[in-house]
Amino acid sequence: MIDHGLAKIEVRSADGNHTLEDVYILVVLSKGKEIMGKLSIEIQTRKSIADGKGAEKFYNELTTPPDKFWETELRDLVIKKKQPCKIFVQPDTIIVNN
Repeated sequence: MIDHGLAKIEVRSADGNHTLEDVYILVVLSKGKEIMGKLSIEIQTRKSIADGKGAEKFYNELTTPPDKFWETELRDLVIKKKQPCKIFVQPDTIIVNN
């Protein structure tokens, strides 16, 4: 999304604690379908022709962070702000002996 201009990440403080992710709604609405369509076609093509090496290369390019900021400071910030999973418990009523 960032490579295609659909989103950006902006650091608002020197210590990196105030980081803002912006997703441009108008750009997503105008170009998002085309960009995601190209991604889907690329993935489907790799699957259809069983191109294991090409798929691995494509995956690595797609998931590699663009610079060291992502791997160090931003990742540490995300992990620091991580919250535990919210668990929903639903009661179950059972009638015993009529």
